[in-house]
Parts: sequence; C-alpha cells; structure tokens
Amino acid sequence: MIKLIVVVAAFKAKKDCEKELEELFKNAFPTVQQEEGTVRYILHRAKKDPGKFLFYEAYQDKDAFKYHSSQYILKKILIRAYELVEEEPSIEIYEKIASLER
Repeated sequence: MIKLIVVVAAFKAKKDCEKELEELFKNAFPTVQQEEGTVRYILHRAKKDPGKFLFYEAYQDKDAFKYHSSQYILKKILIRAYELVEEEPSIEIYEKIASLER
C-alpha cells in the first residue's frame, strides 16, 4: 500500500483580505501542477465564512512532500499569506492508513 502523506492546512483571512488571499493561493496551482509526486492539491473555501480557506494536499511519499515544500514560489506565497491571515494557520500532516476510493 502506498503511504500517502496528507496535509490539511486551514487559514483565516483578515477582514478585507479574503479575495487577495484566495488569489494568492490560486497562484500556487501552476507550480504544483508540475510536481509529479503531488497526488491531490485542493483549495476549499468555507460556505459560512468566505474568509476561511482549507487546503487538502496528498503526496505520494515524504520525498514528494519535501520537494513541494522546497519550491521557491510556494515559500513566497506562504510568507505573503502569513501577512494576510488573522491568526496562526493550522497545518497538520497525516499518513494514510486506510481508505475507500471509488
């Protein structure tokens, strides 16, 4: 079984920074699309609070996650994102242990 590395990251934008943060996050997609080890990279926005964003990311292994994390453009995006959020983002790393996929 493949040991996927899953990252779940939640961000809460400062008031009036919601659109800028969304656009900033969208800027990551062209770079991430080139990463062979990235299995999933999904950006969500909360229906009840348009300032809350959630990334669901899955990488084929630790090396793929390390490669993703080392990308210069992504580091720049994350630095700017920290300026646009009202609190410390929640970033959790998980390891897949079981799944049902269709």
